[in-house]
Amino acid sequence: MSSTRRIPLARSDRRRLAGAAWLLAGLCLAGVAPVSGARAADPADAPTLVQMPVDEARVVRLSQPPASVIVGNPLIADVSVEENGIVVVVGKNYGTTNLIALSAEGDELAKFDIAVRTSGAGAVSLYRGTQRYSLNCQPRCEMELDVGDDFDHFDGMRKSIGNKLQLSQGVAQAQQ
Repeated sequence: MSSTRRIPLARSDRRRLAGAAWLLAGLCLAGVAPVSGARAADPADAPTLVQMPVDEARVVRLSQPPASVIVGNPLIADVSVEENGIVVVVGKNYGTTNLIALSAEGDELAKFDIAVRTSGAGAVSLYRGTQRYSLNCQPRCEMELDVGDDFDHFDGMRKSIGNKLQLSQGVAQAQQ
């Protein structure tokens, strides 16, 4: 026998949850699908905007595998074309760009904008005079690399991350 335990919510939490439920219901009634599960039957059905934080990925499903994919600014986003018309979009740096997917015949399968934003939740910028340091404080504060950080700090973190990557690749190769 299983029992269900109800956890009481604060009034503000109940209002926020109810608002989100109404928004989701309205979007479903309007025929709007989340981008991560969208399947584009033709270019008109493709998502028009893919939003994501830096260093995260989103899945876009196309009606058929594209022969070529063009990203307007590869410094902002990168793509990986998988099987069955699945395109994985990765946010590399904050900003906006676009993506166009073409069939082997040159027909447009999809065309949409990509908006990459900074980390968002938990992102903290620490300023010491004119120097900026970025931290991710979720659940505890840890340094992270972000464009615009103090050059010496950024360069030192970049070198440390590169050294760690080389060490881990060397260990993986040694184990083979």
